[in-house]
Amino acid sequence: MIATSPRSGIRFLGSHRPCYQLGEVFSSNISNQLSPAQIGFWLFSLALWVWAIVELGFLRGTKGPNRYGPDPLG
Repeated sequence: MIATSPRSGIRFLGSHRPCYQLGEVFSSNISNQLSPAQIGFWLFSLALWVWAIVELGFLRGTKGPNRYGPDPLG
């Protein structure tokens, strides 16, 4: 979180916490996100990423010339 101070400009709230507390926060968040109640969200997210990778990386685009120029694959 960012706050402004009239004397020091911008300062980060909570930056005084030791780094080991960040590990605790991340591990508890991961534990909560992997609960059975959240599995549908993660499956949908995984399916969306797989679809995007296949669509953008492996499928051929428009054959022949188009408005962006000639077909680079021949």
